[in-house]
Amino acid sequence: MSLVSKLKHFYLLHFSQPAGDRPLYKWAEQHLPRSILQIGVGDAERTIRLLQAMGTKRPANEIHFTGIDLFESRPATDPSRRTLRDTYKRLKTLGLSVRLLPGDPYMALQHAANTLNNIDLVIISADQDPASLSKAWHYLPRTLHGRTQIFHERPSKTPGTLHFTPISHPERETLSRTATDLLHRRAA
Repeated sequence: MSLVSKLKHFYLLHFSQPAGDRPLYKWAEQHLPRSILQIGVGDAERTIRLLQAMGTKRPANEIHFTGIDLFESRPATDPSRRTLRDTYKRLKTLGLSVRLLPGDPYMALQHAANTLNNIDLVIISADQDPASLSKAWHYLPRTLHGRTQIFHERPSKTPGTLHFTPISHPERETLSRTATDLLHRRAA
């Protein structure tokens, strides 16, 4: 790695903006996930930076990326709105194995959870519909393994800013149980 590449890498991990994304990049650089599920892809900039954080330690062609997003269904005023096709083309040029699932988290995971497995890293963007995300927790656990790390973007202590925080195993189990109970109550 050249000196310029090292400086860019250091900048990404320690000074990049938004600062709330840095824990995600640092985790990826240390753990080098092979399988990534991102709920809320937006303009794919975060995904690109995540790969940059891993550097050359994990070649992109070894990474399986699944993205769930509303794509064209995002409001026209949303600056991160991209078409599914454009997002696919942008990510595919990086050398990843790319699978994009249009829709909200619940709908997409309801249809695809049985075909997703052994996800190493789950990234949940703050712009996701809380009701849909709450129900999606019923399906999410079947895509994970014991060492999967989940990061959820949430409001930070500084007003108006967001920060990625890890979701613990007990919190993950509680969210899953709550979603299952909610779905069973609605079905009854």
